[in-house]
Amino acid sequence: MSGKLALATLATTLLAHQAAAQATDMLRLDTGDAARGWGAVARIDIDGKGFCTGTLIAENVVLTAAHCLFDKWSGAAIPPARVHVELGLRNGRAEVYRGVRAAAVMPGYVYIPEASLAGATHDLALLELDRPVRLPQLRPFETGTLAPHGQSVAVVSYAVNREDAATLEPACTALGEKDGAAILTCNADFGASGAPVFEAQRDGSLAVVGVVTAKARMNGAPVAVAAELGDVMPALWDALDAAPTGSAKFVSPGGG
Repeated sequence: MSGKLALATLATTLLAHQAAAQATDMLRLDTGDAARGWGAVARIDIDGKGFCTGTLIAENVVLTAAHCLFDKWSGAAIPPARVHVELGLRNGRAEVYRGVRAAAVMPGYVYIPEASLAGATHDLALLELDRPVRLPQLRPFETGTLAPHGQSVAVVSYAVNREDAATLEPACTALGEKDGAAILTCNADFGASGAPVFEAQRDGSLAVVGVVTAKARMNGAPVAVAAELGDVMPALWDALDAAPTGSAKFVSPGGG
């Protein structure tokens, strides 16, 4: 893929921001009917200072972006006890609130404050919840592999000025890859880090095939950057299995 990219990470603080224009093709999931089927997309509150987006992929595990688990000023890892997950959040009230027992980032991930395409490929993390979620309206999503470029994908996210209810962008396009990261024509704003990228499967179900990690401009047009799941999930699950309760498993580039 050709084109110049200028990137920015999407974890946001809860401080005031200038109002941002919301895309007209985004659906606000602030009613029971609109939100039906999307309740497993979570807002992740980070240390009382900011938030990201995540997805329930097992009854006690949430998938998100790794950079959400680091303090952007000091670079220090944020203890799991300071991370909280809200599922089925509409109009500021969630159906389920959970704490986090342990966290793991993708082997090979190294936190840097500035977004980069090289870092995006490993910018994935799993959160183990302190209690499982067993509600029929909050069923975990399966994970899958992003199809070749040109396919239609959907993104559900929380973001600045829409932090009290998720929004759905039902149809954007996977343009292809650049330096191993997927480039999407999706709307992304601060707070959407970790947002799931959905793609329809052959059986008609939706699977999470990527995680939004940054927003960018490509040749002057806004795009979203995503880490693809592909065949990396087994390594991520192994990292979570190795993470002791109450701490995070942050793996070095060498895998140690």
